[in-house]
Amino acid sequence: MPYSLMQPISISRPLISFKWKFNLRIFWILGSLSILGLLVFYIYQVNSYTREVFLIDAYRTNVKELSEKNEILEINLAQLSSLKNIEDFLTLHSFQKVSKTKYIRILESSVAAKSR
Repeated sequence: MPYSLMQPISISRPLISFKWKFNLRIFWILGSLSILGLLVFYIYQVNSYTREVFLIDAYRTNVKELSEKNEILEINLAQLSSLKNIEDFLTLHSFQKVSKTKYIRILESSVAAKSR
């Protein structure tokens, strides 16, 4: 019998064997639940996306309106800055000219007077 350096290797089965029983009913239940869960998640995402788009559009509209109001106020400020327009504004709103100016006199002994 000739001797060889290589020993034959025996391949044996693993000590623990797993036998999976394929149950079609469990497969359909798990498949249906996963499809239903994904469908609910998809509806939630579409709803969230639609809400975000609506809010962005509302904010853009609001910013546009505020910018227009700001431009109008800047124009009104420029028009009111001249003295003639201020006088017209004052007469229009029933302001009166001051005829006599009265000042408040502070006595020397008062608390608010500066001591020397």
